[in-house]
Amino acid sequence: MKKLIFLISLIVSALIGKAQYDITLSNQFNGTLILPGTTPYIIGKQNGGFFYMKPNNYQTGQVGWVTPCNGAPFIDSLITCGAGSYGVDYKKNDNTWSHLDIYIRYFVDIIDSTPGTTTYGQTPDTIWIPQGGTANLSAGSNFALNLWFVLGAGSEFSSNNTVNVSHGTYVAGCSDGDYTSYDTIVVAEACIPSTVTIDTAICETQMIFAQGAWQNTAGTYHDTLTNTSGCDSIITTHLTILSRPALFVVHPTQVCMGDTITLTATGADTYLWWNNETNDTTTVIANTAGISYFSIVGYNNNGCSISITDVPVTVNPLPTVHFTVDTITVGSIQNVTLTPTINNADSYLWNTTETTPTIVTNVLGWHYVTVTNGCGFAVDSILIRLGTNVPENTDSSEIAVKICPNPTTDFIELSAYKLVIEKAEVFNQIGQLVLQVVDNSNLRSINVSMLPQGVYYLKLDAHNGTAKPIRFLKE
Repeated sequence: MKKLIFLISLIVSALIGKAQYDITLSNQFNGTLILPGTTPYIIGKQNGGFFYMKPNNYQTGQVGWVTPCNGAPFIDSLITCGAGSYGVDYKKNDNTWSHLDIYIRYFVDIIDSTPGTTTYGQTPDTIWIPQGGTANLSAGSNFALNLWFVLGAGSEFSSNNTVNVSHGTYVAGCSDGDYTSYDTIVVAEACIPSTVTIDTAICETQMIFAQGAWQNTAGTYHDTLTNTSGCDSIITTHLTILSRPALFVVHPTQVCMGDTITLTATGADTYLWWNNETNDTTTVIANTAGISYFSIVGYNNNGCSISITDVPVTVNPLPTVHFTVDTITVGSIQNVTLTPTINNADSYLWNTTETTPTIVTNVLGWHYVTVTNGCGFAVDSILIRLGTNVPENTDSSEIAVKICPNPTTDFIELSAYKLVIEKAEVFNQIGQLVLQVVDNSNLRSINVSMLPQGVYYLKLDAHNGTAKPIRFLKE
């Protein structure tokens, strides 16, 4: 508590004292001060030190002094011996005597005494030190008492003439014996900008925030930020733009239902298809009519990628034909209109050689129509018969005929109940006759080994009717 009161008294007395100086001398002043005729005369000496003084308008040899430390010399010019009260009596040129009271007071002005610094020996109010460094603070060697305080701490931390401190604000309270003064100084850490260099690369469509904006152009960008010490942190970013793959997909534009769609990608180092396959080529069966879209992602070895999400392939449907009944029974020979249900067909061919979707006929027996489009053909048949005098098993000839094996590689064996097969005709998927076999003695085997692989239709003629075409697969 006494120290705190003392510090306050130092501040107050110093403020009052400084206001009452008639003249202030620097610490480096060691010449002769000519005293004016004013009394009392108060001299403030920065951080103490000796100097000469003599009166003005005096007669040589007629000057006597009173000093606090060197007695009462009778000399014209006096060298001071420290702070304190002085007096001088002198005879002026007009032969009158005069007396002056002189007070020399040492006031503190903190010195930076750190060797090697640009402020060494100076008395600044603020000095700068490197981050994490220290400084030597001194009040000089001329004071009888030195007390050091951290501003705001309220207690003395040293009474040495010189103290070594880190950054902060410090107060020196010094006394020359009968007069006290104080000074404050700020020791600040100099901001040393930190520099960071970043080399980064992004892909063509990506962006990075640098120099206050989003960037996607190769170049060098600079940002200045504030680091944890409150100093500038300069960030230099060298930006490289990486190319993406030149991804391209080779694909058919149109296929038929049931075809294999082959998709082949180029332009990247690795691939990932929608079906998780990673080769450059993938296949898929076209099982849905309409436009199908396929997707792929291509990757470069530099880590960049590009995706294609809309590879279009049009899947065209196969034609279909269907009679709602298998048999039409008439009571007499008459015209019958045959109108099957047909879908997705471009052309029509009846066994009567007519080429319309609907025909009118009065011919009894089996009638069949082949419908085609760019993807294949379909066949269906219908039987027109009289309601009387129908040969036995005519209406069941289709059911009675069986073939095996199916699929086959060489021969087809025929099995018919109460039916003598006289002729066999084989049609391909577009309705072309590719094989005909005639055997009036009852045909039971057909050699199809010469046919290419594919789907075929077998039409059988018997002595008592025509069987409905049978579909088989040649491997």
